[in-house]
Amino acid sequence: MKKYSALILLILLSLWLLIIFSPVILNENNIFSLVFFKSLTATTCHQIDYKTIHINNTPLFVCSRCLGIYFGAFLTMIIVFFKKIKSSKKYFLISLFIMGLDSFFTTINFYNYSKIIALLTGTLFGSTVILYIHEAISQILDRRN
Repeated sequence: MKKYSALILLILLSLWLLIIFSPVILNENNIFSLVFFKSLTATTCHQIDYKTIHINNTPLFVCSRCLGIYFGAFLTMIIVFFKKIKSSKKYFLISLFIMGLDSFFTTINFYNYSKIIALLTGTLFGSTVILYIHEAISQILDRRN
């Protein structure tokens, strides 16, 4: 069931990343889809413009940190689909601490917000948290069979 849950998560993360990148992918005349996708992603991200990555002067629908979280989760699920990786509370807590520290330091203006640092800390956290989500889904699927 672990391969099945990994495949489910890979498909869902792929769709979510397509939604995040939809401003760049879709024609700007497709206003209904863009408004719908922006409001959908607004449920998971503050979407502050200066914290958002722009491609060809078009902002993505989530900030750099959230993009990193989803991208890290996606990359990890690709690896998990082919190779078994166990979750580690230690690595999860370290990644959470590093991401939280970056967020805290930018909030108190210890240093300026960096899209690259936010993307990297988000990627690190996303790659560890998805392992717990994967294990939980696998356990639910195992109980049903």
